[in-house]
Amino acid sequence: MRAPELTWAAWAMSLPVGLVASACGGASDPRFEVTFADELTAAPARSLDVVLSAGSCAEASSLAFDELARSAERRVRLPYPVPEDADPLAQRRPDEAVAVAVAARDADDLVMARGCAVVDGRDRDVQVDLSALPSCADAPSALDLALVVDASSVMQRANIGLEDGVRPALFAEVIDAALPVEDEIRLYVGRGDGVQRLKADLEATIEALPFEGPSHALDAADRATRELRHRARCGVEPGLLWIVAGVDAASRAQPIDVTLALLGAEADPTDDVFGFGLALEEGGARLLEASLPPSTSQWAGPLLGQASFIFQLREARRAFTARLR
Repeated sequence: MRAPELTWAAWAMSLPVGLVASACGGASDPRFEVTFADELTAAPARSLDVVLSAGSCAEASSLAFDELARSAERRVRLPYPVPEDADPLAQRRPDEAVAVAVAARDADDLVMARGCAVVDGRDRDVQVDLSALPSCADAPSALDLALVVDASSVMQRANIGLEDGVRPALFAEVIDAALPVEDEIRLYVGRGDGVQRLKADLEATIEALPFEGPSHALDAADRATRELRHRARCGVEPGLLWIVAGVDAASRAQPIDVTLALLGAEADPTDDVFGFGLALEEGGARLLEASLPPSTSQWAGPLLGQASFIFQLREARRAFTARLR
């Protein structure tokens, strides 16, 4: 059973009386309301981006929200919780029907939920239901794949344990494997805060990547998954492929952060992000087990030998492509 919806009004009911008054306008005022599926989805929200367009919600959802916002003539940024005098429709021309696309952004300004509603020319009120991934009529036909690689000194030890090393298998089975990726595979390196690389540089970057220092695999996986949601649009399936070696004692992120980033609304699998994790050592296997929710992810490890690593990379490819139409 789907968890009961948590509307802004219901959330406000739980606030101290002084805050409830500041969040509710008078009966004759225009009403702007956003609805999150549950507290899990709503918790990271810090601001709202509102775009008005003459198109349809299907057209709006076919674009990443930042792309939609860049092309919009009418855009409003609001704090969250919503001020009592918020009226995004004030920019609408008289009697104009509009699609109202809304994105909730987190503290890093990343889109973490979005929704859309069509309002006809007579309405002064608008309610938009937000979900952690855009609502789409058709199954996706391409992947947005984030590749997270642990580049720590532990990976160097694990890399030596494989006959040919990590890099050749990644090149053959992922980077050069003609996966149906929409744009480019994005690489997040598991040290520091995670480093993004474009596909054009991907093979050279991995080839030159030093495996040294402490692991920040959790930081990289958390950031990669949140950016998958930020870029999400209809027609494209987000996916996380996560290669770890051993334990991670340096990340600020915790396993629960990666879990929550992958999960959308409670009991609604349609807005989860699919993750596939591979661990080369026992410590990495424990990390994946603690981080990847079994309802929306798969993982394997510890992987002993080159053949096992290659086999599981192929299993990951099959799992990702099976989610496409």
